[in-house]
Amino acid sequence: MNVGERTPAGLGALGERFALEFLKRRENYRIVATNVRIPIGRASRGALVLGELDIVAYDGDVLVFVEVKTRTSEEVVRAEGGVDWRQRRALSRAARAYRHWLHLESAVYRFDLVTVVFGNGASPEITLTPGAFEDWYKA
Repeated sequence: MNVGERTPAGLGALGERFALEFLKRRENYRIVATNVRIPIGRASRGALVLGELDIVAYDGDVLVFVEVKTRTSEEVVRAEGGVDWRQRRALSRAARAYRHWLHLESAVYRFDLVTVVFGNGASPEITLTPGAFEDWYKA
């Protein structure tokens, strides 16, 4: 399948696969979970709200929540521009719920960003930004 034929959902899944391999092979992250969907609260009408964590890994002893952004080009907006304050807040809530669920509240953790840009070349350009943003809820 070539990049022009990819649906947005398919493109995102492909980007996550590339990011996963990049983190394992080039950065030596230990992957513990992918595509984690976890309850983070309730909407105003009582519906359950789920947060999603693209990749959960360890970089040494640090628990890392990795957000993956995939694009076919960065002409309009850079991939990292896709993580606005609302998404950062949702990621923070999901990470907090994940840490609580596994009794890791005292673990050292951070949020990384991996951007995957499929240009005209055969391989995508992959960039890792460790500590890309702070926890929304940290005091």
